[in-house]
This record gives sequence, C-alpha cells and structure tokens, in this order.
Amino acid sequence: MTGSIIDDENHPLGPVLTPRSALGPDREDTLDFGKRQLTIRRPTNTQDLLDHPDIHNAFAADEYLPYWPELWPASRMLAEYLSGADDLPTVTPDEPKAIELGCGLGLPGLMAMVRGFRVTFTDYDALALEYALANATLNGLSGADALFLDWRKPPEGLRFPLVLGSDLLYEPGKVGPLARIVETLLAPGGIALISDPDRGPAKRFASELYQCGLTRCKLVQTSVTEPDGKTIGGTIYRVERSL
Repeated sequence: MTGSIIDDENHPLGPVLTPRSALGPDREDTLDFGKRQLTIRRPTNTQDLLDHPDIHNAFAADEYLPYWPELWPASRMLAEYLSGADDLPTVTPDEPKAIELGCGLGLPGLMAMVRGFRVTFTDYDALALEYALANATLNGLSGADALFLDWRKPPEGLRFPLVLGSDLLYEPGKVGPLARIVETLLAPGGIALISDPDRGPAKRFASELYQCGLTRCKLVQTSVTEPDGKTIGGTIYRVERSL
C-alpha cells in the first residue's frame, strides 16, 4: 500500500473523510527513541485543512475534524514510554496483540510492533489508516492490521492485552466514549496506555474509567522535548484489568 493511490469511493478500509487534494506532498521525519529509531511519513500541507469545504461537511454531519495528519507530542510521549517499558504484557506466539485507538499516523503502534506486538490500527478516517499501514511498511515492520472503528459502535468479541491511544481527550465529549471503548476492548490481565498533554478534559478520564469498572489506573507523568527546545509535559494513564 506504500506510495499507492486508492480510489476513495471504494477504499477497502472504510470511508475517507480527509480530501487528499488538501494535504499536499508528503514528508518524512526520523525520530530517535534511545537505541530505537522510527521514520514517519506524513502530509506536509495541513495548515488550511480545517477550512476545506469537505471538512466543513464532515463536521456538520458528525462533528468530525481531521487532526490525524499532525505528529502530536503525546504520540511521541507514548512511543518513548513503550520503547523502554519493561512491564508490558508478555508477547507470545498466540497473543502478541495490541490495538491503537485513533491511530492517526500510527507512531505508538509502530513502537509496539518494534516491541514484538501484532498491532491493529484503528481510526475513523480510512486515509489515516492508510498512512499508518504505510508507515509500518516504511519501517520494515510486519504484522499490522487496520480497522475502521466508531467508538459508539464497537465490534463484538474483540479483546486485546495491550490498548494504546494518544491525545484523544481533546474535547469533553470524547472522555466518556474513550473510557467505554477501553473497557470494551481491554482483555483480562491486559494494560491500556493512554497519553495526553494534560488537556483540561483529561482530568475526568480516571473517574470515567472507574465508572466503567476499570478501577486500577496509574498516572505516569512524562514530557517530550520539541525540535525548538520547548518541553511539553503530559500524563500517561496506565490502566490495568484484573484477570
């Protein structure tokens, strides 16, 4: 799928909500995580994306906004955490499975693949899924799947020992649905890791998890340094489910 153009009317991964014509050419960023390195291919022209008439229509229909083309600091926070974590679920030939919610470009999922997990990338826009899969190929990683996922209509019977998500709590209306989809997808004995740059709505996330029955939530303080030297703080919500 790397480098190919898919007919959006018949996209195999689901509905395409972001117009390709608004994205411009791609660029590649190489990121270092200690001894590990990942390259991310992403659109260059995103500054005018939210003003595109197709995006206005998508927002009017379902309040959708395409934030996925950006390489957000919280995704780097989670990738950094994953790169050195020694308390992840055990990877076995039978169950090396992880899922990334709202994957966008897929950086945390790619790091999970580096750590040996087979990752299912999920998003509400098939074009984001296309980029995430292409980034796995770009980094020579195998074992990636993609799934269009509406949190309001979760698939039945899917459980994962590792659930990932980054910068998904940017609106108050996202907090409850995210907690519920984590509860739905997290397998017994599993771990969910959700990173956030300490946005206001995220303050309610732990309590929403508690209401869903996920009572073991540890807040891990973290930070990331931007290319301009600015440090951005954040939190990783580490949620555990009992066996």
